Amino acid sequence: MAQAAQPFLAQGTQPVVVVIASNHAYATMPNSFPYNVAKAGLVALVQSLAIEWGPTIRAVGVAPGFINTPLAELWFNAFPNPQEKYAQIAALHPVGRLGSVEEIGALCAFLCSPSPASSPDPPYWPTVAAAP
Repeated sequence: MAQAAQPFLAQGTQPVVVVIASNHAYATMPNSFPYNVAKAGLVALVQSLAIEWGPTIRAVGVAPGFINTPLAELWFNAFPNPQEKYAQIAALHPVGRLGSVEEIGALCAFLCSPSPASSPDPPYWPTVAAAP
């Protein structure tokens, strides 16, 4: 899909491709295959796009930690004590809680704005991302 969009992106003033990966690309846990492998592939995609298309088109990846989603809720509910497991996982994150889809959306919007393109200090790591 990125290749199909490339000619259109190249016509933009500050084009950006944002790819959502996962912390599982870097540190995973049992029973995560093939999710972790797919997410590692997305990290490689971002690296390849950045090399091939930069600096004309920026390619950035976001690899969040646990995010409060219906799928995460299903995962927690599979444990004998879902609240205990939730607290254990939340404690692994620097902010002491799971992230929200709104936070990841806001980060993606920021990454698509002109600010990151002119910043001397990439990459950006959201505080909600941490490897369990």
